[in-house]
Amino acid sequence: MNSQHGFAAEEIASIEVQTFAWALKLGNRIDPENLTDIQYSLPYCVAITAADGCHALAPIGAPLLNRPDLSLFARRVRITVDDAIDRRFPTETLARVVVVERQGYRFVSNVTTPRGDVGRPMDWGDVREKFLRITAPKMGHEKQRALLNGFERFKQGDPGPLFAMLKPPLDK
Repeated sequence: MNSQHGFAAEEIASIEVQTFAWALKLGNRIDPENLTDIQYSLPYCVAITAADGCHALAPIGAPLLNRPDLSLFARRVRITVDDAIDRRFPTETLARVVVVERQGYRFVSNVTTPRGDVGRPMDWGDVREKFLRITAPKMGHEKQRALLNGFERFKQGDPGPLFAMLKPPLDK
């Protein structure tokens, strides 16, 4: 369920992503056959976000393939070119999203740049949270904490702890 507007994916009739023309050159496959197809499909990524939340995009994994619910939702996503946004590309990678609920309510986002982009950089807390979430399936909490400590020490000019952590395999 969308926490800001209070509606679930099932309540969405359509989504329009207004962005730059180059985005139309991506594969944008509705029924991706592999993980690369997912990464280059705005409609499918929007479907993943609507159904499973934004954290489901990182990392993109095999469980996201062959999901009829996502393919069906992706068919409700339309990508259009906004001339004002297009003029600012490639310096900025902007988009506006228009969500239309099944009851006809329309929600329009501000023009935004992706989180982590130059115009909207992630702070250390964001990077740390993403690292913990993405590495959790492959690495125990102890190794996660040790690596984060190593990065903190590296930022302070001491690369030793980080280099020591990177020598052995990082998996559990």
